[in-house]
Amino acid sequence: MAASEAERDKPTRRGRRGRMLVIVGALAVTLVACGGTPELDRPTIEGGAGAPDGAADVTCRPALAPDDPHPVRDGAHGQHPDLRDIDATVEPLMAALDGEYRDVAGGLWLDQATGEVVVMLTDPDILPELRELVARPELVTCMDATSSQAELERLQRAANEALTGPGTTGIDTVANRVEVEVEEDPDEVRARLVERVGEDALAAVSIRLPACAEVEPVPEHGTELPGGASTCGGMMALTGGTLTGDEACVWLELDTGEQVGMVWPRGWWFDADGVVHDHQGAALAQIGDQVAVGGGFGTPGAPGCGPDDEGRWVVASLASDG
Repeated sequence: MAASEAERDKPTRRGRRGRMLVIVGALAVTLVACGGTPELDRPTIEGGAGAPDGAADVTCRPALAPDDPHPVRDGAHGQHPDLRDIDATVEPLMAALDGEYRDVAGGLWLDQATGEVVVMLTDPDILPELRELVARPELVTCMDATSSQAELERLQRAANEALTGPGTTGIDTVANRVEVEVEEDPDEVRARLVERVGEDALAAVSIRLPACAEVEPVPEHGTELPGGASTCGGMMALTGGTLTGDEACVWLELDTGEQVGMVWPRGWWFDADGVVHDHQGAALAQIGDQVAVGGGFGTPGAPGCGPDDEGRWVVASLASDG
């Protein structure tokens, strides 16, 4: 069964020269709508699901603490029976949150454990108004939010501008924050972001270096390959040929004899025997090998090795066919 999406902002990957590539998947939280689970009791909170329309003194769920379990990302729930046919409730809410309520709402998500549509609100008194918009108001509850959707989107744009190397940004609706994964020094990204939005705004931003971006130092006997491309992903095209090079660099020769320049990922290197190693030291292929190379052509002028008449191949993966 296809999954719906809740206030999702599609993450982007910024290349070294400002190139933006769409990344499959998202940091923003999705509305899980597959599988099945037994019906569970829905907790009743003051002004929460099950309260009369227009109830006063609305109280939302407390905001999610950074170390709390994430009810969507960390959950193993299937689809709650009450949320099987939820479009008539979600669609008008989504339209409202993307319109007149953008400055008080931080998106919505489906709680498959309790069978509720949870709206992130900076002002809980708005909940009765939102319930009046839907066919099943008893399913709609709220969670405390510090930042509105509009504020999170502004922060995400600023985070994209603060990246100088590869990285991804996205909005985590449930956590009510912008998630940033970088392939450069997180402290430097943080400092540039502070210049744009101020220190206080960073309470709604998480900046981290993922494991795939951790680069081992190039050993003394190794020669670093130029490029600075992402170590966490890239374009998905595939080409092949013979790995070739000299004492200074490595590139590709096609079966036609054409030479293809290469933009290598950060921290990749080769040794005196012509063996290419990745950013964590693993040996991948040797000069003279027939290889398969994942990635795609970049724009001319990117740092790398070999010909650059029409752009070099930006390497995402390398494997020997031998």
